[in-house]
Order: sequence, then structure tokens, then C-alpha cells
Amino acid sequence: MAELPDILKAALAQKSTDVFISAGQPPIVSISGRLVPLQGFEPISPKESVSLIMSTLFDEQRKILQEKLELDCSFGMPHLGRFRMNITMQKNGPHAVIRVIPAAIPHPDELELPDALVKLAELERGLVLLTGPAGSGKTTTLACLIEEINKKRDSHIVTIEDPIEFAYAPKNSLICQREIGTHTLSYAGALKSVLKQRADVVLIGELRDMEAAEAALHIAESGSLVLSTMATSDSMQTVERFVNMFPPERHRQICLRLAGNLKASVVQFLLARADGKGLVAAREIMIVNPAIESAIREGKTPQLYPAIEAGSALGMVNMDKAILRLLRNKVISAKEALQKCHHPESLQAAMAALR
Repeated sequence: MAELPDILKAALAQKSTDVFISAGQPPIVSISGRLVPLQGFEPISPKESVSLIMSTLFDEQRKILQEKLELDCSFGMPHLGRFRMNITMQKNGPHAVIRVIPAAIPHPDELELPDALVKLAELERGLVLLTGPAGSGKTTTLACLIEEINKKRDSHIVTIEDPIEFAYAPKNSLICQREIGTHTLSYAGALKSVLKQRADVVLIGELRDMEAAEAALHIAESGSLVLSTMATSDSMQTVERFVNMFPPERHRQICLRLAGNLKASVVQFLLARADGKGLVAAREIMIVNPAIESAIREGKTPQLYPAIEAGSALGMVNMDKAILRLLRNKVISAKEALQKCHHPESLQAAMAALR
């Protein structure tokens, strides 16, 4: 029977980003966004899938999985690195998706972060939201920003994550990393403690509900810089999703508070490179200026896009233009661009103009 370290070592050798363990199939890996069987491995039996997955868990984690039938966790393996694992139960036993966490926190240049995004690490207060679908690199981009703060500022940084992915080494900053279920019982409890810890920078792994969104606003209003993620696909949806976490009778108040505290929203997609050598990020960047603040305050989210269009001097760009830029530079294919853009007809017209 194959051991998990052998599977992960082979996956890393093939530059995989994710490994799927499921009974009845060989290990499946994601390479440049495509799922392929991991070469050299046989289908995994139900008994083997249990053994492989459970081998990484502590007793407490096994108890949680047994009770809730789902588990998010992270683990490290000597000489291989750190991994994030999501486990669910299915008809043939446990099913696991293991994500590779880069061994080192990437430099902004490695991620090709635009200047407007890197400058967000200079903010002293407010709320910054990084959004996109699962697996779009949100956590890695946020880690890059946190590391920039760590290197360049003498700040007290508190991270609240589920689970911890990147491990930070304090440089100019003091860093406190807390994991839900290990160091604190809930986001709500951890976020209440943050207000008493005099944190300068707070990283919240994800805004999943009203309680977390309320806390993020409150911490930002208290003078800290808050960075977090959401699962949305454009800036308008980000604002609407945030507001709609609250009951309708509070929407007006939340619009006012969000307008006064949101500093930027960044939407990130990963697209396959045309040369087949990995993935590249396309990013929609919205920097909150008076026009955008007014649109959020008044609840007029359709006005965000004209404001983003008019804000190119500040580094703002919508997703379709970011994708078109990659296509123009021959980084991605036309097929990939049309699949990932928001408005294919408009993009086709822009592509025709390039010919």
C-alpha cells in the first residue's frame, strides 16, 4: 500500500497544486488546473483511503470528523512542506482534498502583484477584502501582503484562521497566529479577544457569516487594518454579499459603515497559461475613492463598475480588462479568456479589435 508521504512527494515532483484521495481511484492531482491520475499509483481501496487520511490527524481531529463528518485541517511533513486538507465522508468512505502550501511565502514579484495591490500593505486602518472562487490563491496573496507588513512595519499582527496555512516568522512585527478549534473555539470568540489585544493588523481567514462581518467592521472602526476573504466573483457581488449577511432592516446602516471602512476589494481568478506551464492570476482591483464610497453608501452597486473604469490612474481595473491584458500579452489562450470572463460578447469584440 502506498504511504501518504510517497503520494505527496510524487505530487510535488509533478508540480501539483492539489491532491485528491478517494476510494476506488488512484490519487488524482491538479496540474495547471487539470485533473489527472498520479502516475505510478494504483486505485485506493476503501480501507486504504481511511488509513491514508487518518494518518495525518490528531485524536481530537478524528473525534471532530467522527462527530461532524467533515473536517478542515492543516499538517506538515518533514522535507515536504505544509498542506491544507479538507475531509468529507461519502458512500465509499472518506474523501480528501489536500492543497499544497508553498514552502516559502512568495514575494510580490513572484505573484506578479500590481503596485496598487502591494500598496494596500501600507494602509494603517480599514477593511481590505480579497475574493474569488475556492482555489484561486486568495490565501497566498493575503500571506504575501501580511509578510510585506511583517518585514516593513513594527506592527502587532493577529491572524485568525481555519486552519493555519502559512507559518510566519516574526521580523519587524510581532505575530500571533490562532487556529479555530485548536487555539480558540470560534471566530466569534477570537474576534472579541482581538479588540483587547491592541492589534494593528488582523487577518481573518474568511468572512462566513454576519458575526464575522460585524466583527471585521468593528475592528476596522477601532483603528486596525483588517484583511479577509470572501467567495465572490466580482466587486459588486462582494459589496452585496457583505451587506446581505445582515437582516434587511440593518442594510442601510451596514452600507454606511462599509462605505466608511472598506479601503479596497480585489477579486482574483486563476487561469491556465497558454504554454501549459501552470496558472496565472487575473485580478479585478477596486480602490475605494469618493465615487465608490458614495455608491456603497447609497446602496447603488451598479455604479461601482463605471467608477472602476474611471479609476485606472489609481490602478483600478475590472476583471474582463485584466483578462484581456493577459490575452493581449499571449499569456493565456482566447478559449481560456472567454471561459473565465464575465462578458464573453464584449471580450470577443475587444479581441476582434486587436487583430
